[in-house]
Amino acid sequence: MSDMWVCEVWVMPYFKRDESIIHFVHIPKNAGKSVCKLLKMNGWKADDSMHKNIPIALMDHVHFSAYEQYKIDSKYEFAIVRNPSDRFLSSVYFLIRQWNNGIGCIPENPTDEKNVTGKQLIHFMHSIFTKIIPKHGIHVENNFYLPQHLFISPKTHIFKYEDHLPDLLIRELSDRKLISKESILPHINVSFSRKAEIDWDYAPDVSNYFFNLYGLDYELFDYEKPKFVGSI
Repeated sequence: MSDMWVCEVWVMPYFKRDESIIHFVHIPKNAGKSVCKLLKMNGWKADDSMHKNIPIALMDHVHFSAYEQYKIDSKYEFAIVRNPSDRFLSSVYFLIRQWNNGIGCIPENPTDEKNVTGKQLIHFMHSIFTKIIPKHGIHVENNFYLPQHLFISPKTHIFKYEDHLPDLLIRELSDRKLISKESILPHINVSFSRKAEIDWDYAPDVSNYFFNLYGLDYELFDYEKPKFVGSI
């Protein structure tokens, strides 16, 4: 089993059409592949010359401190953010499928995603925080665990995953003449729908670690933190 997961790189951070450049800041598990397909359907292409200096392992989900050094002047920059609890939950389910296929830094024994419990999610969380991140760093698993605010810059236009995303995104991008008004946000991946709820009360110390790590995401993007016994 590999120690690191390096996914297939087909999502690029910068897109070019004619002489215009736009930057989609792709935060993992936030509809990124659907947005990239939307852009490609409207004539935007990833220009290899713009990405030649970006490390392959970063290219799929490039964070601010990495892409700011390349000084690429984009016409428009945008990102989609999501409730941190839901994003983590979606990430774990995705990574369970990877772990079960022998890919990535598996924290626990392989398990059937349909039988995951709320307590087991806390065990995954504990292993991620005490084993994976300390061993491999915060950028492990292609930035899946990186807080969302570390991806964006001061000029990033933010869309919230929960706020009627397709309608708002299509309207904004079409008003800016970046896509056609007839465009539809494609749905590439359909997630397993019956996800367990995280049992925040099961191990309050682990839960508090999570909220300390992602606290700024809740604050900056105006999401409410779940309440649980022993919360700080």
